[in-house]
Amino acid sequence: MSNFIYYAVAIGLLILVVGISWQARRRSHAHYEDKMLRTLAEQGDAKAQHILGAKYQKGHGVPQDNREAARWYRQSADQGEAVAQFALALLYERGEGVARDDRERLKWLREAAEQDHAEAQFTLARIYHAGQITPRDDQEALKWLQQAAGRGHAVAQMHLGRMYHSGKSLAQDYAQAVHWFRRAAEQGNAMAQFELGAMYLEGKGVPQDQQLAVSWFRRAAEQGNAKAQCNLGMLYHAGTGVIQSYPAAAQWCRMAAEQGDAKAQNLLGLMHQHGHGQPRDQQEAIRWYRLSAEQGNATAQFNLGVICEKGDGVEQSDQEAAAWYRRAAEQGESLAQFNLGVLYAKGRGVEQDPVRAWVWVTLAAAQDASLAKFCEPIARRMTPAQLAQAQEMVQGIAGPGGSPPWRVQG
Repeated sequence: MSNFIYYAVAIGLLILVVGISWQARRRSHAHYEDKMLRTLAEQGDAKAQHILGAKYQKGHGVPQDNREAARWYRQSADQGEAVAQFALALLYERGEGVARDDRERLKWLREAAEQDHAEAQFTLARIYHAGQITPRDDQEALKWLQQAAGRGHAVAQMHLGRMYHSGKSLAQDYAQAVHWFRRAAEQGNAMAQFELGAMYLEGKGVPQDQQLAVSWFRRAAEQGNAKAQCNLGMLYHAGTGVIQSYPAAAQWCRMAAEQGDAKAQNLLGLMHQHGHGQPRDQQEAIRWYRLSAEQGNATAQFNLGVICEKGDGVEQSDQEAAAWYRRAAEQGESLAQFNLGVLYAKGRGVEQDPVRAWVWVTLAAAQDASLAKFCEPIARRMTPAQLAQAQEMVQGIAGPGGSPPWRVQG
């Protein structure tokens, strides 16, 4: 037994000695590497100068010192080292180790960008687009964005895809939008994954494929993208591209809603109201509707209007109903326009006004022809002058094309 203890202690001591020796050799090797790096930097090696600058900036192996970092970055940058040029530009942006200077920042960004440094190219694109430290120049912004995207910068690729999708600054081209969304998505960019899922869902630039849409939405949602989580919840709620599942819909919508996504908050309110995937809870429904409505979601505003008009979980109030209907109606929500028109026709929550009643019902009917039949009974109670006034109001809202310029949300 005593021999066993002896050998155990001996082995333990040997391991300790070997460990100490290995740590000492490691420190010695690191010291030698640092010495060689400094020697190379002092001899004018640009890459060594950049690395030494980074060590000073981060405090790795040397005391943290932004001034020393800037000094070594500048020596490297002056020799044309793109990564040092970009690093120096960042110091000028933040005023770290140097006085903050937008001209110097722009100078070094351009130097790096002209050597195909993708992050510098993308940063220049943002600067020229924003027009904050230099006059806004959309063509210059586009040039640098395209170069960054071509160099594989995922965020630049995503933005370029959006430009092709919207037709702003570039001719609208859904196939090109898909191309750039895919390149960014395959690098793991969550927003590009969401955008690519939307293209598959709508069949823009690719054959419509609901399963592929779900696949890309899921990849983005698992990274925490609220828009993708919301869309995934909507698809599970409707059973589109997936087996219909209210619990899964509630799970994904809640994740998005808790991040502040207004559409998800509205859908979560709907599921609480009707007991989809969770117990029916009118107060929770109202809470989520209100959070969504206060962000401007027209559907949630309409839903709150209905709840206030019926007194379902709140004190009945035609005035509150009219206020919510108006907010939704002004965004082009057709059912809110119709309900607001009815309130004006009956004088409930608002002063009775056949002109405004006819205007709102007519605007609703422009989006839903089934509502047109309700215009005539209101018109019969109007004088010719009132009808002419109402028609003029509708024309003023609709514009020369005859269709109201609504961008319906929700």
